[in-house]
Amino acid sequence: MEMLNLEKELQSNSYPGRGIIIGRSADGTKAVTAYFIMGRSENSRNRVFVEDGEGIRTQAFDPAKLDRSEPDHLCAGACAR
Repeated sequence: MEMLNLEKELQSNSYPGRGIIIGRSADGTKAVTAYFIMGRSENSRNRVFVEDGEGIRTQAFDPAKLDRSEPDHLCAGACAR
């Protein structure tokens, strides 16, 4: 399998959107998984991941900036247990 340079891959893509990164720790003893999201609109960029007891979801980082006309862009379940 070809090893990719994550920094180079992300720099060459102006909008990667969301992604899943799967790999191994530097010493090769552990699996590593990461999930990321990006946003184009101010509302989408105002998201952070939080644990809620049932999994991981997104919520507004700054509720004062929340655009109520686009609620689906903000609050979504990212991972359930």
